[in-house]
Amino acid sequence: MSETNQLLSCGRSNQFKVKDLEAFKAAVQPFDVTIVEDEGDDHTVSILANARSGISFTKDQQHILELLVEHLTDDSVAILMQIGYRADSLELVGNAVAANNKGQIRQIDLNYIYRMAQDLLDDTSEVTACAD
Repeated sequence: MSETNQLLSCGRSNQFKVKDLEAFKAAVQPFDVTIVEDEGDDHTVSILANARSGISFTKDQQHILELLVEHLTDDSVAILMQIGYRADSLELVGNAVAANNKGQIRQIDLNYIYRMAQDLLDDTSEVTACAD
């Protein structure tokens, strides 16, 4: 894969609460993320996925969310957002996922806009995708 064809991405989260900060840090240590601690609350954090080649928030095909849900408090939801692009094709990607400590997940992808936009047209027209 040429260097210009690589997917470059980065991501961030909202602020969420964890049960045990040190246990959370140890669990996410294998991932290329920065943990930002809230100065006023030692259980409130956010995470930044460092800009890099590949998909943010993943390591060896495991998504950080799989570990994160085990550490969330009952009154907290983590929201992870990531964006990326391929310079040679102008391909843009982006999604957001929200989860609680029960493993309930909500997810949205930037490409969902194509389905939503179809409602703005009559039945004989079709929304075109962004050009490659």
